[in-house]
Amino acid sequence: MNIKSPLVSVAILTYNSSKFIAEAINSALEQNYPNFEIVISDDASTDNTIDIISGYAKNYPDKIKVLINEINAGPVNNWFKCIWACQGKYIVALAGDDRFLPSIIAKQVVQLENDPNNIICYTDASVFDVFLQKELYCLSDKRPPLSGGIEVALADSIYYSPTLMFRAEFRPKENIFAKIRYGADLAFYKEIMILAGNKGRINYIPEVLYVYQKHGSNITETNSAYRTDHIDAQQTFLSLQSYQDPAKPLSALLQ
Repeated sequence: MNIKSPLVSVAILTYNSSKFIAEAINSALEQNYPNFEIVISDDASTDNTIDIISGYAKNYPDKIKVLINEINAGPVNNWFKCIWACQGKYIVALAGDDRFLPSIIAKQVVQLENDPNNIICYTDASVFDVFLQKELYCLSDKRPPLSGGIEVALADSIYYSPTLMFRAEFRPKENIFAKIRYGADLAFYKEIMILAGNKGRINYIPEVLYVYQKHGSNITETNSAYRTDHIDAQQTFLSLQSYQDPAKPLSALLQ
């Protein structure tokens, strides 16, 4: 492994993503960072998504790994499966209907490599309307970003989870959100910060490096269960009082 360019895993979840998945994968392949793998976990798609991602894996056997669920497990469990198949020092998520800009991996790696206390790095993102073919706004226009320690991590929705890269060493070994089917993404990253301990930091890069594609069938917009699950996952942390003890299993803290 190149010490200056540690392996980065791009974790992509798919479910009936045939309209957008090729664009997502291409945006990962076009990164100006030299050392990365792409791990795609499909959640029993019923369209031709599996054919598309399998074709990419065949064409890029040293770069792309494909996992296929025979039974739909839901995004939360599929995510947990995907990240534990990743081999990189760092893991960055890419939704199967979104796209990276070319330097997102390189710039996030610099942030994380420069300070071992940087556990999570995130960037600004643009929201692009697929039908209108225009940018609507940037996430920073709607909610000011923050950098900081555990107090920032536990605040509600102050960072942009689609753009996050994190240290793989802090992947939770236990999927405490297994019963939450959809909206546990922010709660998952809060858990990582808890596991990292008091010195861990989350850092923001003030640059648009990710494109969130708004197309009318995004799970965050159309699925009411996502919104309910998101609230449930966030509420889990309201009673959390002992995050200062990273040696204590998170599931024990949440009882």
